[in-house]
Amino acid sequence: MEQGLWVLIRVGARRLAPLAAALLFAPAAPAQDYEVGRGGWQLERLGDEFVLLRAEILKVETPEKRRRQGLVILTCEGGSRRIRFQLSENPRAPSTQASAEGRALLRAWRNGAVSGALHARARFFEDGSFELQESAPFGDAVVRGFVDLLERLPGELEVVLFQGPETGRFVRGQGLRFRLEEVDPSLAQIYGFEGLCTRAPP
Repeated sequence: MEQGLWVLIRVGARRLAPLAAALLFAPAAPAQDYEVGRGGWQLERLGDEFVLLRAEILKVETPEKRRRQGLVILTCEGGSRRIRFQLSENPRAPSTQASAEGRALLRAWRNGAVSGALHARARFFEDGSFELQESAPFGDAVVRGFVDLLERLPGELEVVLFQGPETGRFVRGQGLRFRLEEVDPSLAQIYGFEGLCTRAPP
């Protein structure tokens, strides 16, 4: 049976319409709140073909209380490009083996309006983390699409994840909402990552 994580989402791309329509009829659960990037977005080059962009994720427990939850990491390594949301209770010991596969829909918000959306294949890990994978031959430019969302300076990112095929019955899930911090001051790092990733082999 498919299991999903739900947030309210409206995606304009025609190829997403059947999926989005199905999701709109799924009952929604309260979203989990996170903050990303409070300490800035860090660019690292670890070799001729390995570059990454990362930011810390904080779990919002109350309006006054935060705790470290993990990292969001964008990587380009040769022809491999991916985005990982590391959300484990123990960020220093992440899961390395995927437990399921599915799809992900992301929606960026700025000033109360949707500024962009993204659709990707996803892998799920037992510790609650998930990874978005790029499939260049099929036109899924996930990393570049995510960078494009960041360059539009959104204040919030909503995510819906679901396991199983693109069609079928959807069940009640749990939403993820990420408040994006320090994106504007980190644009130099974001553009730098985009340039290095673009020069990497496709």
